Amino acid sequence: MLLIYCVAGPLYIENLDYLSASEINILQKRKQIWPNWHLPGIFYNHHLTDDLFYPFFFEGIWEVESIDLNYPEAAPLIYFARFYNDGNGHIIADRSFNTKSIGAKILGDLLLSVEKDPLSANRQLSFFRGGDFLETKVIGRIQENNIDLFITDELSLQIMHQVDETRISRVEILSQFKLCKETELKKDFQEINLICGEQLQATYSEPGSLINTLPLRTNHYKLSLKPINKTNKEILENSITPF
Repeated sequence: MLLIYCVAGPLYIENLDYLSASEINILQKRKQIWPNWHLPGIFYNHHLTDDLFYPFFFEGIWEVESIDLNYPEAAPLIYFARFYNDGNGHIIADRSFNTKSIGAKILGDLLLSVEKDPLSANRQLSFFRGGDFLETKVIGRIQENNIDLFITDELSLQIMHQVDETRISRVEILSQFKLCKETELKKDFQEINLICGEQLQATYSEPGSLINTLPLRTNHYKLSLKPINKTNKEILENSITPF
């Protein structure tokens, strides 16, 4: 699930053409040892500046169905997600829009707004009724992007600012997506591609507590993305301009 830290800084791999097969395989190895994760894990010292780049087939607006595999009997969470071309040939997530869409489903009108830091693609603020706000900053990332499979691991610092206290945590989310083998037929009998995904999530304590930090809790989600009509009224009413 797309959401909302001192630790060793992040590793950001921008160009996978320079990586060996063993280095690229680090994400699959990370996935295999789930849920036995700990920090610092695969994140090393590096300066993170760019956003996360998605495959071109992500561009558009999607209806997302998220199933919590910790509680598979619960009703799935349905929300919208948007991905767009940043003008430089990269497909990126509209993080503010996506966070607001998920937050509205979970928190209702308690979530007032989500704002992206104009100086950083990896930082955003979420504001709540009562004056609380959540600061989220991506501090670690490693990704693999090829024709058949997209997989990434992100580490975020979350700082919850409340009137009487400030709570700090770190959240790691490993996401894996690919085009589904199955397709659906539209009303005009045209086939549309679906995206199948999986997310592994671990929440850790605040930085500096332990050298090898174990998760406080873990979550596992199954995702499916179905493209929708961009003129959908609900999307337009809740739209956040990406530029």
